[in-house]
Amino acid sequence: MDPRLSNAILKNDKVAFETLVKEDKGMLQQRSASCSNTVLHRASRIGHAKVARAIVELCPDLVSAENALGDTPLHEACRGGNADIVMLLLETKPEVVTGLNSMKESAFSIACSRGHLDVVKLMLNQSWLMDIEEDRFPSNALHESVSRKNTSIVKEILEARPKFAWKRDKDGCLPLHCACQNSNLEITRIILEYEPRSCLLLNDKGYAPLHLAAMNGEAAIILEFISRVPKSFNLFTKQGDSVFHLAVKSGDFGAFVSMENIFKNSFHLRLPDQHGNTVLHLAVSTGCYDIAEYLINEHILELNAPNYSGLTALDLLEQGADSDGKKRVLTALLIEAGGKRSNQLLTGISSAPIGEGNDNTKHHIDVKLPCVAQGNKMRKSNTLQIPSLQKLDRETSSHLQTMQVEALQNARNTIIVVAVLIATVSLSAGISPPGGVYQDGPLKGKSMVAKTTAFKVFEISNTIALCTSLSVVFILVRIIPFRRKPLMRMLKMADRVMWVAVSFMVTSYLAATWVIMPHSQGTEWIMSMLILALSGGTVGITFIVIGAILANQWQRKNKWRKSESINKELGSVTSAIEPNYRSGFYSY
Repeated sequence: MDPRLSNAILKNDKVAFETLVKEDKGMLQQRSASCSNTVLHRASRIGHAKVARAIVELCPDLVSAENALGDTPLHEACRGGNADIVMLLLETKPEVVTGLNSMKESAFSIACSRGHLDVVKLMLNQSWLMDIEEDRFPSNALHESVSRKNTSIVKEILEARPKFAWKRDKDGCLPLHCACQNSNLEITRIILEYEPRSCLLLNDKGYAPLHLAAMNGEAAIILEFISRVPKSFNLFTKQGDSVFHLAVKSGDFGAFVSMENIFKNSFHLRLPDQHGNTVLHLAVSTGCYDIAEYLINEHILELNAPNYSGLTALDLLEQGADSDGKKRVLTALLIEAGGKRSNQLLTGISSAPIGEGNDNTKHHIDVKLPCVAQGNKMRKSNTLQIPSLQKLDRETSSHLQTMQVEALQNARNTIIVVAVLIATVSLSAGISPPGGVYQDGPLKGKSMVAKTTAFKVFEISNTIALCTSLSVVFILVRIIPFRRKPLMRMLKMADRVMWVAVSFMVTSYLAATWVIMPHSQGTEWIMSMLILALSGGTVGITFIVIGAILANQWQRKNKWRKSESINKELGSVTSAIEPNYRSGFYSY
């Protein structure tokens, strides 16, 4: 760029600038060597409105010019916070404001990130522009303001457009996630004031905003959630952790106690995580001995609750290292409060081994445990009973038969949907035949290709597909058996009819395609043949694969029938459904 021109822009000398341009109009098209900025880029960034207005009057096309980074002069004006130049550029070419630079930044997001309140207010008044910004994904305008702790801009945006609180960034985080992640109490309070329900959404990693606050040990933010949206404490992460689990893992005693004082009698505090660990388990295993001591002294939890590995809090405590002597003190405190190891809880197990004697399998073994964890259910003090093998077989058989009936009912509903779809397609093709119809004359309304063999094949196949699919719908809608065997027989019949309907529908499609395709030799004819071969081959291969799967299933059933008598002699009642259950699917 000419040094004289650059100096005129730097001094905002409009007269000198216009004199230079009159001498050589090509100066307006000059760019800087470093990042390919135009004269309008430079004037917009510095904020010299006089020169910028002169440039726009002489060459309006420079408003949409981009430099090497994809920035337009509007991006530079927003980066410099020059509201007058922003208004000038918007009035000249308003569509330029919708563009993104190479960093996927809009002019509005740049103004938000730099904290230029007057520019942000100016753009917020452009309703059409805000409609575009709201539709952007991922959105980073409000996120940038939250990340840079621009409280005033956050408030202005939410006051004008509360929907920005629901915009997600590339990680699926809402602005409230960012505020909690950055430990910003004031912005968290503002967002909760305008859109409190946004705290109930999880990001892509499965965390709610409150979870991030708990992980950072932000007691003040946690108290803000308690006062404004207490139901947010009902949320769990995708990994199954509650807010209490995350607070313990953070190791912040104040954050945990701030929640515990509110929810001391809540069942949320007693829920285990995905590994069956209570907050006491987590406290002793992560070295948060002050939290563990508090839980023990307050008698909030069952001290001897085992996790899913069967370990109590005392077991986990003794497994850790004791570098500063705190573990030894906590161990003594836990034992004094009634804490026990897992091997001490199994003293009620009968010493008689299973399998000795003639009728051991008919007896139950009582194991006295203070609590029993099953799945993610809450533990309750009770007696765990190990039933006999016959009872286990009966329970397994009942469960698998229930799964069978449910799968058959789902298959019935699916067949109905597919049959209706085939009927709809066949009906549409029948009343709008391929090749078109005569528009006038004695054959008005008649098919123009009715005499061709392909059209006749189409009509026959399409009619059969329509009638067979409708018959399947009539049968399945009218007859609803609730017993498994009648349902299997009905679905077997419907399945065979569906094969027929699908086959004839494919045939009618191929025939219709043949009718409308050019038959002359050349590239078009070769392409038509390739399309037909690809369509027919795809369906044919699908049928072959399904047939092979069913043949394998039939072979498995034959093997099962040969061994059925042996299974009955052994007393196994699960053999009736063993082949299908082990194969992972059910066929009829």
